[in-house]
Amino acid sequence: MVAAYLMILVTFSLLGDRGLLRSLRLWHECQKLDGEIVELEQDVRDLRKNVDLFRHDIRTIEKFAREELHLAGKNEIHYIFK
Repeated sequence: MVAAYLMILVTFSLLGDRGLLRSLRLWHECQKLDGEIVELEQDVRDLRKNVDLFRHDIRTIEKFAREELHLAGKNEIHYIFK
C-alpha cells in the first residue's frame, strides 16, 4: 500500500499540473520571453532615437526623403537606373 502511494505521489509530482516537467517547460518559456523582452526594449530605444533625430535633425529628414521616398532637392534632376 505504501509503495503504491509513493508511486502515485512520484508520478503526480513529475507529471501533474504543478509537476517538475511542467515547471521546467514554464522555466524555459520564461527564459525565452525574457530574451524577447530584451530585444524589444532595444527596439524601443532605437525607435526613440530615430524619433528624436527626425524631430531635431533636418539632415536626417533630407536623407530619408532622398533614399526612401526618392525625392530630389531644388534644382536637381532625379535619375533612376534599372
